Amino acid sequence: MILHPLYKRTAFLLASTLLTSALATQAFAVELRVAWWGGDARQVQTNAALTLISESKLSDVTYVGESQGRAQYLERLATQLAGGNAPDLIQTASPDLPQFHQLLLDLTPYIESGALDISGIDRAMLDAQGTIDGKIVGIPFSIQAFAVLANKTAFDKYGIEVPASWDWAEYGKLAQAISDASGGALKGSADESSIQSVYEGWYQTRTGKTLWTAEGARNDTVEDLEAWFTYWGDLRASGAIVSADVQASRIQGDNTTSILVTGKGALETFVSSGTGSYQALMTDLVAPLPLPDDGNPANSITAGTMFSVPASTQHADIAVATLNLMLNDPEAAAILGMTRGSPGTAAAREAVAATLADGDPLKAVVQFDSLVAAGATGAIRPSPPSYADENNLFARIGQEVAFGQRTAADGAKAFFDQLPGVVNR
Repeated sequence: MILHPLYKRTAFLLASTLLTSALATQAFAVELRVAWWGGDARQVQTNAALTLISESKLSDVTYVGESQGRAQYLERLATQLAGGNAPDLIQTASPDLPQFHQLLLDLTPYIESGALDISGIDRAMLDAQGTIDGKIVGIPFSIQAFAVLANKTAFDKYGIEVPASWDWAEYGKLAQAISDASGGALKGSADESSIQSVYEGWYQTRTGKTLWTAEGARNDTVEDLEAWFTYWGDLRASGAIVSADVQASRIQGDNTTSILVTGKGALETFVSSGTGSYQALMTDLVAPLPLPDDGNPANSITAGTMFSVPASTQHADIAVATLNLMLNDPEAAAILGMTRGSPGTAAAREAVAATLADGDPLKAVVQFDSLVAAGATGAIRPSPPSYADENNLFARIGQEVAFGQRTAADGAKAFFDQLPGVVNR
């Protein structure tokens, strides 16, 4: 049954009012710890949203925000969860959940009671990325989709049209055209051959299958991976993409080293939520483009950040009420803005988009993500427990191929020969 938006909004307000009234009957004020990773803008705007909630929604709650860089945050959180003293509401991500899902609260009862409204969240995404062993332990708070980020200024400079859609053969031709038009001063593309997340999309659009099964087994073959390495090897040989040593200078997690940001290439695949951070580092205009399509939908929205409630909290009801307001309240959504990427619900995305000016790259991002969310998309990509280790192996073998230390065929075989060692670790 499809509910009228006004009915859904009324139901949400009624549930929130009832829960807020129940919480307000407590005889004491509650201090709720909320933790997340991220930069200064995320810290400022998250604290501002929590202040709004404390002052006008849950007046008996005082919030204590805890923010760190991601690596330090996860290390500290693992210790806190194991010790039973984690914050009451914590930011998580889908790849992290398998490590500590048994220490998180199953939020299913709150969803069933209406205390936590997830009607605006894509259910397939929630089931695939926030649910483990039948328990909902992570709520998608922001969404993202993979995109090809393009230097729009460079396209205009060389008189090359930005494509609305394309396939992988056209991607290669376009990269070659840019490199040729610039006389090699600007390569057409980064070398994505050692980045497994890009390979995932390439494999899915060619085969119609996700890279992993729901059980974590790989669907691809040695032949698939050899074809992938060969594709990028041909582009490398023709000068359409950056050289192996230039690509090796790209440090994952440090956008200042991006091939796009440093002006070494005009195309680079990244999550759509990264458009804003790229744009902040560039004077040229950045535009998110769809992934190349070889016949099967390969892109889908995925959870960017999530929020979870530790099972050890003494304030589960208040933590859930806070999450519900952060997720669904338009005022809170407008304050939080795009600090975590596009908001997780359609209503929140609309609220945020309304605050952004036409021409703002962030507005282009939220519109891009909304189009992917509403369109014909591929299956949500599963993340097996060995995801990080498989990524590292893929990157190492891919670099060895790029530097000529292995052939495409030898690299593909080496990857699958070494794969059991990381999967069964």
